[in-house]
Amino acid sequence: DPEVLHAIHKGLQPEEVQRAVTLLQQEGLRVMGFFIIGLPGASLRSALGTIQFERALPLDDRSYNAFVPYPCPAGYRWALEHGRFLGDHRDALHFSDREETVFETDDYPEAQRKAALVLARMGTKELADEDFGLMRDLLLTGVDLYNAVVHVFSTMGTGGFSTLSRSVEGFRSGATELVITLFMLIAGTNFALHFLALRTR
Repeated sequence: DPEVLHAIHKGLQPEEVQRAVTLLQQEGLRVMGFFIIGLPGASLRSALGTIQFERALPLDDRSYNAFVPYPCPAGYRWALEHGRFLGDHRDALHFSDREETVFETDDYPEAQRKAALVLARMGTKELADEDFGLMRDLLLTGVDLYNAVVHVFSTMGTGGFSTLSRSVEGFRSGATELVITLFMLIAGTNFALHFLALRTR
């Protein structure tokens, strides 16, 4: 996310990353991307944008890790000023397979940070674009990660199953209902029509 890159003084733009990946691969080098979820200035929306950006890059491999505000001048001070520690930062591992975070802010709480990390690590390259789009949109409408995963499978399979007794109405969110309805229409449309629509663009 350009705003997050600016907030951490990276001095880099996404277009430069794309260009660098392309140049390295043209030279026959394997390229791996390292991404951090929850940096200063980040949000669930920016994390999902980063995951979508990563999906479009022709990376050979990628790694996602949670931001750990170690006691350094910039990151630690920002964490103290803008959020709360959920545990001792010394117990956290920057490079870890665990979906844990030791820090949260009001606008990017622990549950959203974990959801972004799980989604990033669940093999997003293997998720179909429609599945990823639906998962992203459900998370952005406030659906928790478990229900987002279950409803992606149900929606894209047009089975209509739900974890809630009142089905989609149980979310009490017009935005969530709209997202699920739109993706059910996409999933239920004949693939020949998808092909024709893309071909005539």
